[in-house]
Formats: sequence, structure tokens, C-alpha cells
Amino acid sequence: MKEELKVYDGINIKSFLVITPYYNKSTKEGIIEYFMEASKIINKDIIIYDVKSRTNYDLTIEEIKKLMKIKHVKGIKLASSDLTKIRKVCSLNSPDFKVYCGDDLVLMDFLLYGTSGVISVMSNVISEIIKNIIESYNKGEHKASLELFRKYEPLMEKCLGVLNPVGIKALMNALNLPAGDLRLPLKEETGLEEELYALWS
Repeated sequence: MKEELKVYDGINIKSFLVITPYYNKSTKEGIIEYFMEASKIINKDIIIYDVKSRTNYDLTIEEIKKLMKIKHVKGIKLASSDLTKIRKVCSLNSPDFKVYCGDDLVLMDFLLYGTSGVISVMSNVISEIIKNIIESYNKGEHKASLELFRKYEPLMEKCLGVLNPVGIKALMNALNLPAGDLRLPLKEETGLEEELYALWS
């Protein structure tokens, strides 16, 4: 990790998103030590990325509470639709440890339970909309926030329903935004760009 991070020397980076280990299975003690070591090496703010669908590892509330005590750990991106876990993790949200929604489709649930924001896939194309959803909710305009979310929910479902990042890249390419090509084994469905563009329009 130390050698890989040298490429970022001299670049003004505030924080790193650090995913839980994948492929290699880990013990609970190993997870804690992994983030302790990452903190020593990175020496910048760390946002934990908890995404079971990618890693097959689901951080427990007890583990998250331990990770919060590690130097430089400043928050967590939780990509989960488990409402019980969302509620419990959002209860940890504070100025010193920020909880971020990691799945656009459950943003309203995170807002209900108290989140610092979202690390969003859809913000690549509808950043102002996502911003307005959050700001409206935080101003107490809950109905307006939900209505705006529901207006774009079909687009989100279609875009995120296919294997990420296939959908978002297809939509960005349809909008002539710089998304780059897919790498195998990812493949785009025939007609996906047109379908997403129609929903975006």
C-alpha cells in the first residue's frame, strides 16, 4: 500500500475512501488491524467503504465503533439497503464521524435516520438534483424532497439496476460526458444508452 500511495505525493487530497478487504477472507481482528495500518500509511483522513455486495464482508456495528477510534478515520460510506443497519450506523453520525449514504436508491432512508450526505453514483449526471433532494429534506421540506426523489427514481433504478458501473457509464456516454469504455467482463446491453437517455430527458 505504501508504494502504491507514492503516486499521490504532492497532490492535495483531503481524504481516502478505503474499502474493506475483499477476496482474502478476514477475521474481525484482522479488519481492525488493516485500518490501523492504513491510517499509519495514508496519514490523511479515511472514509471507510462498507459494501458487502462487493467484498462479501459486512461490518458490524461493534466493528464500526472500534474503527471510529482509529486516528484519521473520519467517516463511513455505507452501501446497504438493510434498514436496521442504516438506522444503527446513522445513529453514529456526528461532526467527528460522518455517515454517508453509499446507495442512491436508499438516500431517503438515510435522510430519515440522519446522514451527513451521500457519495453518489447518480451525481455524475444529476448532481444538482441530488443536492436539492438533500437540502430540501434538511430544511424540513420533506414532501418536496420525496417528490423530487420519486421523479428521478425510475432513472436511478434503471441506471443502478444493471451491474454498476455499466448503467452510469452508458448514461454518461449518451450525454457526451467523459466516462470511458467498459472493461471486460463488463458489457453493455443493446439499447441501454437510448433507454437511459429517454428516462433522463
